[in-house]
Amino acid sequence: MIFLRLQNQGKVYTSSMKHIHLQMPDLRHTDWKSPVNTISALSILGGLIYIFYPDIVIYGAIWSSPVGFFGRIQEFIMYSFLHAGFFHTLSNVIFFLFIGRTIELTHGQKWTWMLWWWTTIFVGIFLSLFSESPTIGGSGFAMALLAIYAHDFYRRKQYEDLKGAILLLVINILLGLGGTVSLMGHFSGALAGYIYTWYMHKHFGFMQ
Repeated sequence: MIFLRLQNQGKVYTSSMKHIHLQMPDLRHTDWKSPVNTISALSILGGLIYIFYPDIVIYGAIWSSPVGFFGRIQEFIMYSFLHAGFFHTLSNVIFFLFIGRTIELTHGQKWTWMLWWWTTIFVGIFLSLFSESPTIGGSGFAMALLAIYAHDFYRRKQYEDLKGAILLLVINILLGLGGTVSLMGHFSGALAGYIYTWYMHKHFGFMQ
């Protein structure tokens, strides 16, 4: 997968993954205004909470079950941060830190924060209407980031990179057919990302 040449918090992104150089970030100088940093940290916290208290899904998972108004609000607040264990947390945080970082540095923190709010609400509504099983995790936001990543390649006319991004997006959506990954969550996240980037680029231009 191809990355732009970017540098932020000890991570240097070059034109090829072969040259990527990773360093441990200095938490004392972490920019907590960054949506990628904050959402990643909260997702790790949500994964740890689930490991020690798995019954948290009773209060934080979202699906099409009938709940009261305040119960639904509680689900909307919690579902995207809760993660079902180590590997679920790791897979999403990797998306956030690599693809999310690229999106954030390309379009800006405010743009990315608005994307997160929009995606969380859009995917939450989608799941509350159509999901037949309790769903947790930030995969919807990860798929939104990936959809925007692909769209940015299209806007730059980088068609070879676009093919790889689309293939990765399709694979992640089709994983939902296996039953252990939320098809609705992944599909609605990708749809939310495309709608958002299409609207923002149409009305406000490509770059920040």
